[in-house]
Amino acid sequence: MIAIVGAGWYGLYMAYVLQKQGIPYIVYEKSDRIFNGESFRNQNRLHQGFHYPRSYETRMQSIRGFKKFLEVFGSVTTEVKENIYAVPYDSIIDFRTCLQIFEASELEFETIKHESLPDDIFEGAIRVDERFIDPLLARDYFRSLNLSIQFDSEISVVDEKVLLDGLKIDFDLLFDCTYGTLMKDDTYFERFFLTHVIKLDDSLMFDALTVIDGPFFSIYPFTSSLHTLTHVKFGIINDENVPSEPGKNFEATISDAEQYLPGISNKIETIDSFTSRKYLPISGSAYRGTSIRKHNNKFYSVLGGKIDTIFEIDDLLLKLGIL
Repeated sequence: MIAIVGAGWYGLYMAYVLQKQGIPYIVYEKSDRIFNGESFRNQNRLHQGFHYPRSYETRMQSIRGFKKFLEVFGSVTTEVKENIYAVPYDSIIDFRTCLQIFEASELEFETIKHESLPDDIFEGAIRVDERFIDPLLARDYFRSLNLSIQFDSEISVVDEKVLLDGLKIDFDLLFDCTYGTLMKDDTYFERFFLTHVIKLDDSLMFDALTVIDGPFFSIYPFTSSLHTLTHVKFGIINDENVPSEPGKNFEATISDAEQYLPGISNKIETIDSFTSRKYLPISGSAYRGTSIRKHNNKFYSVLGGKIDTIFEIDDLLLKLGIL
């Protein structure tokens, strides 16, 4: 029996693969539903690689992951109609170099002039065809598969013994897909980010805007009528709890955004805030692929940087002789 801990994207995809092959497994989920953790509380962007001009490896993975994700789970994605990446003059990498990188990676994009982007602030912009992964559609899809999931199940590891609600359980292999909450990977560090849920004024005339490359902000769809606002620098918080005064983080974020989009503070209505956890390489690498760590012959932890890296689980299961 294979035990999987965590019913997010990584745990459910592993269960999906094992079930298709008729391999016995069980998923343990501490909450009462799937996609109740980081798989819901994130930007849910289906990347093509534009976000990573400084990491060739991550761009190539993103291109592969984008195509594979649409092939397998395209029904849970939606179109982002006006999806803009903009490069300001104070970007780490200038616009021309970004274009050269994207062209060398054979990414498809359209160079544009956008009326929402001031020419004296932005060196250039492109329109891209990335998509939104709808967590509600994903939840419905995976529910329809009738996967073997045991909810309200608290798993812990004590002295290399796996306990379910305090009682020892037996299994052949265990995969920790809890995004680092069960077994830590000391080559990564944990960082918490605050995400603001906002409503955009129609006058902005874009559905998504990502400012690269550096400590900038990003606006991306969240539901049919709402968006998320995140910031690489000002979104960082101390722990997973929403700050007692999230407005201070929002003010810092929107104040910075005003430097690039003057007047934007009058075109955004803040609705809510939530936190998300990210694990980043201690090395400082921009790589965002999947980290798979072997703790012993029975315990493995799977730490994914992006949703579309779930397919790297196939290689893991093949290497272990499971598939």
